[in-house]
Amino acid sequence: MVKRRKRERKPGPKSFQEKAVIPRNAGRKMRGVLRFNEFASAHAMQSYRTGYATMWKHAAEYMTKKKLPRPGKFKKNNHHAGKLWALPAECKLTETQAARILEICFDAGLSEAALRQVKKSLSYAHFLRTGIVSRNWKEVKNTWATFLGNFGEVVQPTMPEHVPTPEQLKHAFMRPWSEETGMPLTVWSVGLVAAWDWAVAGLRSKTDMDKVKTSTDHDVNGVQGYCSTGFVDGRSKLCGRKRGSRAWRVWRVCLCDQGKHRNVPEDVLIDKAGNPEEEVTWTTYCPVACVQLTLILKKSKPRVYPKWLKSGSYRSHNVKDPVERANQWFEVQQTERAEPFSTNSGRKSLARWLSRTKTIYEQGFQIHGDLFAVWSESYQPDCENPTGFDRRTQSNSPDHCLEAYKKLRKLFGVKVPSKKPLNRQEKLMLLVAQGLGKGAEAQKLIDED
Repeated sequence: MVKRRKRERKPGPKSFQEKAVIPRNAGRKMRGVLRFNEFASAHAMQSYRTGYATMWKHAAEYMTKKKLPRPGKFKKNNHHAGKLWALPAECKLTETQAARILEICFDAGLSEAALRQVKKSLSYAHFLRTGIVSRNWKEVKNTWATFLGNFGEVVQPTMPEHVPTPEQLKHAFMRPWSEETGMPLTVWSVGLVAAWDWAVAGLRSKTDMDKVKTSTDHDVNGVQGYCSTGFVDGRSKLCGRKRGSRAWRVWRVCLCDQGKHRNVPEDVLIDKAGNPEEEVTWTTYCPVACVQLTLILKKSKPRVYPKWLKSGSYRSHNVKDPVERANQWFEVQQTERAEPFSTNSGRKSLARWLSRTKTIYEQGFQIHGDLFAVWSESYQPDCENPTGFDRRTQSNSPDHCLEAYKKLRKLFGVKVPSKKPLNRQEKLMLLVAQGLGKGAEAQKLIDED
């Protein structure tokens, strides 16, 4: 019998997978299918159902003729709550039928994205019939190859309409907290961290933000001025055996002036409303300080988007929608904008400031993790890859992961003295400048670099 995976229960109703009844005394092939259904991500299972619903929307006549059940006509206690086949005995689809359904959907003028969902659902059916993971029928592949990219138009464009500009980011992130914002410091600090992760680090509003929201893996280094949070189950958008195999972190850099981080005191006093009882001694708009404040006040199950209670403490649950909280934070920061930023604008915002700071692909990859072809085509057309960088894993070195963020910090106007040692020629030139009474100006130029 297949055992249920042990994982932390999230608040809310049970998922279809959690409510499914697992058959007893299953054979080897059946046990493999059940394991797949149990361990597959909810996003993947939803995409299989969406693909099947799309087939019925555009190929209903053919599917009725072939006696393929409608969504909702399968066993109600399976891993899809009866909306799709989940066991080999339920799936009677043949290779010829699968290829024909895909062809009918193409002739109906579906977009490439919609057809890919249909194809993914057919791959799931192929798995149920054969037991082979992440493959598809040969005829389905051959049919797909004949489309030659002539797909239909996207019916509902998903391009963000309101994307933060580097100037808007600078205005918001370099504006300190005050009681005049109308938002308690504890709520404001969580909003800043959410805004950084979404609009600066380019996290996807659901898949990525959720992985950070539920994470308790945090690394805070006040001495070196950075902090990071690990994604639960690693980088998003990985399928099959790759899912959960690629560790990933979101990084945040110190914005304190002169590059000298001012830590939040361990004995900080916060009143019931969420405001400091004493004078603030840290830089409120520094993301590292905001994370420090949150973790000091929430030592049990520490998370970066906790919800502040009226009783005067962070609760065990997180903010329901971190992106919504981020948009609220941009509002109280008096960011000039016509509309709230689009919830799917994070990666476009990241691409904008990477272009403004002339950050090369190798440095930007440590933030977004996309292939160069994908990133340059979909987000940052002017992105350059002079080093030919093609690694798929994030660096373990904070120096590498923070390179791009340090360029953004300079764009924000944060002055950090250069720590790069001068070579012999530069030392001699500095001495000459000092002899001419221009030592301060020369040192300023060195610090700017």
